[in-house]
Amino acid sequence: MITDTDHYAPGKGDALWAWKSFLRGHHPILMDFGLIGGVTPSDPAYASFEPARYAMGDTRRYAKRMNLIDMVPRGDLSSTGYALVNPGMEYLVLQPGETNAAFQVQFAAGSYTVEWYSVKSRETKSGNLMRVERDGSVSFTSPFMAQGPSVLYLKQASGR
Repeated sequence: MITDTDHYAPGKGDALWAWKSFLRGHHPILMDFGLIGGVTPSDPAYASFEPARYAMGDTRRYAKRMNLIDMVPRGDLSSTGYALVNPGMEYLVLQPGETNAAFQVQFAAGSYTVEWYSVKSRETKSGNLMRVERDGSVSFTSPFMAQGPSVLYLKQASGR
């Protein structure tokens, strides 16, 4: 499914829209009003769409890293409602809040590499290897000092 800002939110594309669309299994397309009148980076309309442009590229980079063909939207596995999952293999979860509130994710038992991504600062941080002894819920809190939406990427560790 394509989520196009031209049809449901004209002029409202932002970074969080791109991430929410992607984690729901959609393909985000931006009706970029900042480019319609010509490229003038000093124009406020141009600048207002820059976060959405970056987020679309960032979601694409995650899509290329993952085994996307096996990932399915599974909002039911996260308390945030936003997750692309291949259970026991890979999890990409969005915490869309403006605060660093804790959220829960349901996991299959195993060992996972952990990576965090800040939607606003576009900073990435690696976490410690995570071991889940049995299927169940694990609580997370973003490691970023600056508040805002964050993405958690977990991938099955080699030698599980």
